[in-house]
Amino acid sequence: MRPNRWPRRSVRGVLAGQGAAVRVLGPQVGPVASANGAPVEADASFENEPAFLFDAVAVVHGDAAVDAMAGDANALDGLRSIYRHCKPLLAVGSGATVLQRAGVPVDDADEALLVVGREEVERGAAAFAKAIGTPRDFSRESDPPRV
Repeated sequence: MRPNRWPRRSVRGVLAGQGAAVRVLGPQVGPVASANGAPVEADASFENEPAFLFDAVAVVHGDAAVDAMAGDANALDGLRSIYRHCKPLLAVGSGATVLQRAGVPVDDADEALLVVGREEVERGAAAFAKAIGTPRDFSRESDPPRV
């Protein structure tokens, strides 16, 4: 699906509408089923793309996606790495479960770690876009890493 055809109220749509280069991460490169069953083309995975290459990561809602990611060691390691590098993270709805499984403290969410309900996608994506555009806050950094 071309970026300008993504629903404007989706995370991808909001970010693409602001000029972001959006990549879709999946358990493998290729088609994965979305929450509504329509295929979405994953152009990267945590196995073939080191997490530090990404400026930010959004974990979206969807029981099948959450189950798959929560059981994927590469995805969990990648999310921990994104967190340790103090990069923005967004979890929508049940996506917070994946961050929790990765050991990311979602209860202590800060401006660059956003956890929103699935009905708040548009607001959350806009706040996420703002977090991506601001310098990193290194207050999450610790030695040794907390997560």
